[in-house]
Amino acid sequence: MADKIVKIGTLEPKGGNMKKGIMYLTILVFGSVVWGTAYADVLLIAHKSVPEKVLSEKEVRQIFMRKKMKWADNSVIKPAVLEDTEIHDAFLEQHVGRSRSKWRAYWKKMVFTGRGLPPKTFESQKELVRYVAETPGAVGYINSRTSHKNVTVISVK
Repeated sequence: MADKIVKIGTLEPKGGNMKKGIMYLTILVFGSVVWGTAYADVLLIAHKSVPEKVLSEKEVRQIFMRKKMKWADNSVIKPAVLEDTEIHDAFLEQHVGRSRSKWRAYWKKMVFTGRGLPPKTFESQKELVRYVAETPGAVGYINSRTSHKNVTVISVK
């Protein structure tokens, strides 16, 4: 009986598994840092004619849910959003308080019931910046690393 020793577990990895484990952990940590950085770098931008330079979280939510329709000078608000991207998801969660699926469901309901149309949608941040720069009353969001000449950055408090 003393001859049969059963090994239940060991702390020593077999044949390179430790290297794989370290590699996966590095990828996981790096991916989290990169995604977290993108998540934190959302900028709200507007056409230079927009009178507001600071908006509350509530005002941002109302603008993109199309519940606030006019700026302080009574000009029409024209919200613009990106297609489904990480920056879009980050914006929705940070400023609108909705997930991508809840955002879509909200707009499907609004369109179906005839109560509203969703914001204009763009495939790229470059296209969105161009639209905002050229369209009085326009407002949108981008990653802070995206070039944003000829638009105003709006602070969100």
